[in-house]
Formats: sequence, C-alpha cells, structure tokens
Amino acid sequence: MCVKRRFGHHRALHAVEWLSDNGHANTSHETVDFAISLGLVLSLPSPRQKYLAESFANRFLRNYVNAHARPDAATVLGQLDNWFENYTQARTLPHR
Repeated sequence: MCVKRRFGHHRALHAVEWLSDNGHANTSHETVDFAISLGLVLSLPSPRQKYLAESFANRFLRNYVNAHARPDAATVLGQLDNWFENYTQARTLPHR
C-alpha cells in the first residue's frame, strides 16, 4: 500500500531489480503485475540477492518493527511510511 502511494503510476527511469527473500513463487499475481508496471525487473534470485533481501528484512524487523509499539495491525500500518522513509534516509546518508 505505501509503495502504491509513493510511486502511483510512475515508472522507474531505468531497470530496477526486485529482490525477494521468499522468491517469486510466494508473490501474488497482483504484486507481480504492479511491480512490472513500475518497471521492476523480476529475476530468479542468486545467493547474493537472497542474502541482501534477508539482510534487509532482518534489519528492518530489528530496527523498526520490533523497536516500536505494535498493539495491532492498524498501528503498524500507520507507522510503515515513516519507517521506510527513515530507513531510506539512514541508508543514503554519506558514511564517514
């Protein structure tokens, strides 16, 4: 949902590879169609891609999901946009 709000009907300026730790067999047709409409490239995951996807998922769970109150789904969904925005900013800051 937050991805649809962020990107809407825009397409990526160049191909962007979609990483998934679960593989495409566990991805809904609606999600795949939406990803393709954004210009994302779906490919069979390599061991490195699996590692990157799992690393992201574990880091996001540790630093955001498990670190904040989550009494119900509505609370978590209400925080997702801020969590992703914060994660994006934190990962794009120059390292010293």
